Amino acid sequence: MNKNISLLFDSKLIHQALFDAIKKCAPQIQWHNPVMFIVYLGSILTTLIWFY
Repeated sequence: MNKNISLLFDSKLIHQALFDAIKKCAPQIQWHNPVMFIVYLGSILTTLIWFY
């Protein structure tokens, strides 16, 4: 059981997952899925309204 937990939180795995997550936030990637693109634009708009 402990070996499975340590494999889950492996630093190499976490670094790759974070890199992939940041890479997927690019608008060029979001454009391929129209629903996620609208959510992406909505989240940007909501953040800008919140700062205003």
